[in-house]
Amino acid sequence: MKILIENVRTLQGIHEIPLRPITILTGENSSGKSTFLACLSAVTNRSTFPLDPGFNVPPYSLGTYDTIASGFGKAEAFSIGWDDTDGKRPSSEKAIYRSISGAMKLCEYNFKIGTSQISVTYESKSHRYDVELIFGRKKTKPFKFPVERFSRSGHFIGNFPQLVLFSAADNNRRHLPWQDIEVFLDSRPRLFESVSVAPIRTRPERTYDLGSEITTPEGGHIPFILARILRETESVTNRKLLKALIRFGDESGLFKNIKVRNLGRKESDPFQVQANVSGRPTNLTDVGYGVSQSLPVVIESVLASNNRTLLIQQPEVHLHPKAQAALGTFFVDLVASDHKEFVIETHSDYVVDRIRQEAAMGKIRQEDVVILYFERRGSKTKIHPLTLDGAGNIIGAPAGYRDFFFREEMNLLSRAKS
Repeated sequence: MKILIENVRTLQGIHEIPLRPITILTGENSSGKSTFLACLSAVTNRSTFPLDPGFNVPPYSLGTYDTIASGFGKAEAFSIGWDDTDGKRPSSEKAIYRSISGAMKLCEYNFKIGTSQISVTYESKSHRYDVELIFGRKKTKPFKFPVERFSRSGHFIGNFPQLVLFSAADNNRRHLPWQDIEVFLDSRPRLFESVSVAPIRTRPERTYDLGSEITTPEGGHIPFILARILRETESVTNRKLLKALIRFGDESGLFKNIKVRNLGRKESDPFQVQANVSGRPTNLTDVGYGVSQSLPVVIESVLASNNRTLLIQQPEVHLHPKAQAALGTFFVDLVASDHKEFVIETHSDYVVDRIRQEAAMGKIRQEDVVILYFERRGSKTKIHPLTLDGAGNIIGAPAGYRDFFFREEMNLLSRAKS
């Protein structure tokens, strides 16, 4: 599968960006990595895309049309979408946005599956959308009709939560193949959902009482999910989570175990999250900051359903090199055992190199890993998809990849020689 981005901030021009079970984003600051994650999050949010893409849903904040479109709004249009024409059910989806009276407006939308397609075009003069549907195999003649608005309620919701075909005159129904439309919409393959984990996670509290399990990118919900699951001592989820926590804690050297201490008899009573670091349980606020910062990454990754892709920004924050490398193994294990998928934005060579090592040892196929190197040149960014060979070596790296590290090493060697 490829993500399609055109004229979004520094990602000027057309970009077709491949995704794999482990997709790693690397590159200097302000090179477009967070922009890519925001676009990926937007296009996988079925409750808002394509009508109102969540470019500003936390932890992302791309702003208005003028700050999203390349050249600070100078681009006539920008677009996002995806393409899976090489998949089992060839399909693609693309939305194009323009500035209408200073506001971002969905102006074109196209979805294709096989030889059938639906196209939507905004008519600025009439302030209406025209919808055209083509059914290839049935040889139905292309037809076109206006829709007055996009709505959550109407003839069809199903797999099109935002795009509802709504005709002003109900008597139009008898002139259109509505049954064919319904079959077409129902046949639309579901794109995976995504969950974002922010680079700055919530600080630990000494005691937790009132809270919510509603997901937040900063992980404020994690202690409450952890408390609920750990109380279910015999559940499969409990055993799975505990096993993953103990293994990661041991390999990273961060902790030996995580537990919840109830401060009352009722489930609604306050509780504490404790980490066993050196032989006895210690409150999370009294151990290294890396423990609390790693828990949202680990717990979200384990609990995420298989149709959800984790978009993780800087999982290595506050972690020492050994723990950073352990994260690489942790991600590989979940891909190999549970078929999880990750898009990881990182500045850590330890994370990247450990994933390369695991691929070289055969824990996952090298085809399951792609490194997207974001190389910024002035106001433009070029994305280089880098792959691995059987020994874990990086294939296709441009001259500028890791050039800084090479220069630093050469300077050090030259000083040692002198």
